[in-house]
Amino acid sequence: MKEVNVPDIYCHTEKIYRLFKQEDMEGIIGFGFLRYYGDYPANYNGVYNGGYAGVYVLKGSGSFVDHNGKRFKLYPGAFFQRITGLKHTMKVDKKQCWVEAFMGIRNNNTDSEASNKLKWNGNRFIDIMLNLGVLDLEKPVIYPGINLDLLHELDLCIRDLKIARLNELPGFQMRALNILETIKKLTVSDNPEEEENRFLRKACAILDEKICDRTPLPELLSKTGISYSRLRALFRKELGISPGDYRIRQRIDYACKLLSEADNSVKETARILNYPDQFNFSAQFKKITGMTPAEFKRRH
Repeated sequence: MKEVNVPDIYCHTEKIYRLFKQEDMEGIIGFGFLRYYGDYPANYNGVYNGGYAGVYVLKGSGSFVDHNGKRFKLYPGAFFQRITGLKHTMKVDKKQCWVEAFMGIRNNNTDSEASNKLKWNGNRFIDIMLNLGVLDLEKPVIYPGINLDLLHELDLCIRDLKIARLNELPGFQMRALNILETIKKLTVSDNPEEEENRFLRKACAILDEKICDRTPLPELLSKTGISYSRLRALFRKELGISPGDYRIRQRIDYACKLLSEADNSVKETARILNYPDQFNFSAQFKKITGMTPAEFKRRH
């Protein structure tokens, strides 16, 4: 099943890195999208020394173990962070398509005296993130979910960085900080199971509200923040049924309520629920309840 929350325009490999200098500081900044089939070449186990890297998982699954030995699940909508000086292990599951968006910044003060005043290994960007509260070293993996506006901004950063003048390059650090702030606002919890429940509750709320809507489910549930394939797996795991079955059962429950009211005939109930005809409504109603709508109405 296609992951409808991640458009194909973001499922490719495109990246850009630029060197920049600013007064007593120099560094490298980069943004990109990466796509791999099969074995992931960037699995990592050790102390990271590349500055800061934030990776937004768009497709695929894996795991991340932080410097404290805490394990996190990686799946679409997860955002993991590599921090210079901290050990971590990152591993992508084999034989799958993996797609990620990333941003990375590595900067250091050329003035050793100024560098010594920084809190984190002489890296000014990490120091700024810590001061602003957009980075929590104890939560290197967070779960903002898939957000199309966020993907669009990351894509814009790639395009703008390619054509930026030298004096404009330091400004991309602020754009990276804004992205991190957005990710932080989108993240409700750092607990993946709690996040999964949140996605499931949101999907159920949409289906309950749009009970008469005939929009295809992948489209109707596209704003939940995760792909339809993962959402379908969550429904089966937690409720034992698919999203389609959930919608049908809620629709039939509502049909029972309508039929219990004296003014609603079987034909009118079928029309309210947007069934193509009375026959299709009756067939589905009997499959769920064991009786026809007419039988149900006579008994109620």
